[in-house]
Amino acid sequence: MSTVTKKKSRWIIAAIVLILSVAVLLFFVITTNVTYGSGKSVDTFSTYQDLVEKSPVAVIATVVSDNKEFVYDDIIFAVTEIEVKDCVRGDLGNRTLEILQTKMKEDPYLIKNTEVLLFLRKYNGPVAKNVYIINGLHNGQFIIKDNTLNEVRVGYTTPILKTADLESVIADIKNTEYKE
Repeated sequence: MSTVTKKKSRWIIAAIVLILSVAVLLFFVITTNVTYGSGKSVDTFSTYQDLVEKSPVAVIATVVSDNKEFVYDDIIFAVTEIEVKDCVRGDLGNRTLEILQTKMKEDPYLIKNTEVLLFLRKYNGPVAKNVYIINGLHNGQFIIKDNTLNEVRVGYTTPILKTADLESVIADIKNTEYKE
């Protein structure tokens, strides 16, 4: 085999590897990017302060329905109804809200008959109307047991809360200004 032919073969192999790498990367980006209306991707928060500052609504609620799954654009979603016991932040006209979630491990479904603290924002998009989404996915939902907050995805990430005491977290939310 001549030197020119070897160089051509190497370039062809390099080009194929590059094309395959780009294709795999694009596939990963397309399949993992969940968009919630207006082209805005889901917010995730690495710190407690970010979660508290960037959540326009925070509620203590009881989950009162099972998850009602449906498919939209080949993605499985669920809507779950909650009954708000205390609106810690935000101005809610309703005491019953519907929460929109995407079926994925980063957004574990709410469980009927559990008491929760949820960091929320209003959803504006084509998937559902008059619903809220959980800000920060799993980082924005906590199960309340004996006035203690429990993360829904224990071991999944570093715990975002600096304290598990419900009253301390409520005080932090009320004393922290919301920042868009």
